[in-house]
Amino acid sequence: MTWESNLDAGPPDPCIPTRADSSHGGHRIAHQAITVLRRTALAMGGLLFVLLLAGGGMTLALQSSEALVEPATAMPAPLPHHTAAPSALPAPVQQLADHGIRLSTCIAPMRPGDSPQARLGSLSGFDCGNSVLEKGSGSFWIRLVPEASAPGFAALPSDMNVLSFAPGWQRNAAIYVRHNDGSVSQMPLTNHILSQLTHVGGRVQLRLHMHSLRPEAILLRLDDATNHNGLIFRPSLSSEAASNRDELIETALYSTFAGVCLALLVFNVALLGSMREGFQMAYCLMVVGMLIYAWSYSGGWSLWFPDRDITERFRLVLISHGLITALSMRFFIEFLEAGMVPPLLRRLAALARLATLGLTASIVIATMPMMRTITQFTLASLAAIYVLSLVIGLIALARGSRAARILSLTWIVSTLAGAMRVAVTNGLIHRNLLMDHSVLLTMAVNALIFALAVGTRVKTLADERDHARDGERLAKRLADIDPLTGLLNRRGLMTQAVRDGTRGPLRLLIVDVDHFKSINDNHGHDMGDDVLRDLARVLARRCARRGHVSRLGGEEFAVIGPVGEFSPALALAILADVRQYRFAKGISVTVSIGMAEGTIHPGMQGEADWSALYRRADTALYEAKSTGRNRVVDAALMETTGAGALGTTPPPDQQRSA
Repeated sequence: MTWESNLDAGPPDPCIPTRADSSHGGHRIAHQAITVLRRTALAMGGLLFVLLLAGGGMTLALQSSEALVEPATAMPAPLPHHTAAPSALPAPVQQLADHGIRLSTCIAPMRPGDSPQARLGSLSGFDCGNSVLEKGSGSFWIRLVPEASAPGFAALPSDMNVLSFAPGWQRNAAIYVRHNDGSVSQMPLTNHILSQLTHVGGRVQLRLHMHSLRPEAILLRLDDATNHNGLIFRPSLSSEAASNRDELIETALYSTFAGVCLALLVFNVALLGSMREGFQMAYCLMVVGMLIYAWSYSGGWSLWFPDRDITERFRLVLISHGLITALSMRFFIEFLEAGMVPPLLRRLAALARLATLGLTASIVIATMPMMRTITQFTLASLAAIYVLSLVIGLIALARGSRAARILSLTWIVSTLAGAMRVAVTNGLIHRNLLMDHSVLLTMAVNALIFALAVGTRVKTLADERDHARDGERLAKRLADIDPLTGLLNRRGLMTQAVRDGTRGPLRLLIVDVDHFKSINDNHGHDMGDDVLRDLARVLARRCARRGHVSRLGGEEFAVIGPVGEFSPALALAILADVRQYRFAKGISVTVSIGMAEGTIHPGMQGEADWSALYRRADTALYEAKSTGRNRVVDAALMETTGAGALGTTPPPDQQRSA
């Protein structure tokens, strides 16, 4: 054991030395090499968390390990130890060396006249079973003893020399160890030293270099402990290898958590820029709070700022936890569909959030004696938020909320995690690494559930947007469609003509049914509608693949397309198709066609070009009507020769008077 062995000599200087005793040079070099390799492995495995946990932790781990190898004061020569090859350990003892043992805590209040020697000598007056929180605030002695299923300190392997525990809130602390030769070693554990000795996972590690000396009793002294959530946590004694393995596992655990949170944060920040939903900001801030919580709870604060008081890390843990809870409630309220949260419960939830944020803010400036009261009020506000969210969720479920169905998983996870922690506290479940980090794991699972909920909402919003766009497209298309024939109307044809005009000259054919009024008068308007639908099919069959077919209104149709596709021969073919088509009730139908060619330019000029082209084709149609109907008149020929007819009338038995 390398701590000061003489209590009367006073406590050792708390500064961190940088040199070890020369007699332990080989051990120091080997220990440093192992530590360097371990920290390098942690840095490689840490990935997204490497700057947080490994960057500052490398140097600090070396310093803290050296500090425990050598005190600052001069030390007596180490006791000799056997160098013979060690005999094989029994299987149960070897298993302890591989996994370590948990230590139980026996607590006694500090009274005037108490001395470490007396408290190390007997367990009389120590309480090893009742609740720690019932003891309230004050100064305490804590005896660390192996659990009932583990052997005593004297039977442990010599390489089980790493004592670790997570400290609580106190003004000052010290540790005392009585050895099998009756000597006592001590070390002060101020809050600054505790911060310097913090490793990954937030635990303090003290290396007891046991050679021929074996510890018989380990005693902690806590001065002015607040005891608002406990005195110390997870005390254990393990070998260097087991300690390194646990630290590596915890590094991987925190790294995975940080990676998941960073991925969720980046994804939702990207969504925030496009969706701008109220719940997204709350979710992003909540994930940031989770990252801060993991950084502080894991010991990252102490690794980055080893000279700061360890209680500053504890404050950051509580602050981030309160922010996460308040933001989770805000996310929950904002995420539910409109009308799912009664106004009264919405106001109560807002008050609970404000109370939690106010109490969380007070932690920043609270003195040590105030922390127990503030923490109790903070826990009460967190419990109120949980109960309110549960009530609101049940009401939302009863009202048919789809969002509440997904978010109800978070209540199940949180409730199960809380029940397991209670079971661990009461000894119903054996404490392990996952139980020690159940809060972190619960946060990670809930963050993923929230992400699933956000993804579901994104899909719903995307479906609604697509449906709205489809409806808008349909409305626009219906605005361009003639309801009787299904062809383009005048507006739709002009739009297509202006769009296609950029590809080259167009030819427009205006088709008008001859004597349509007589068809309506003699056969009824229903028959007239049938004739118009039949004519639409004839025109579509002949022209739809070449260009666009439209009903301009009444009995007037139009087809338009590239000059190369819409030749004069096509117009004559339309005449022939209509003559040969068998309309309903054997009605004989003919059409007159006016044809014109022109270019439609893009932009504002396009509408003027379309109007000019239409007027020329309409003039040609008027000429076809005036010269006997049932024919095609080309505007270009009419304008140059005065006679633009391309097709003649059908046989005399198919003619009808005007």
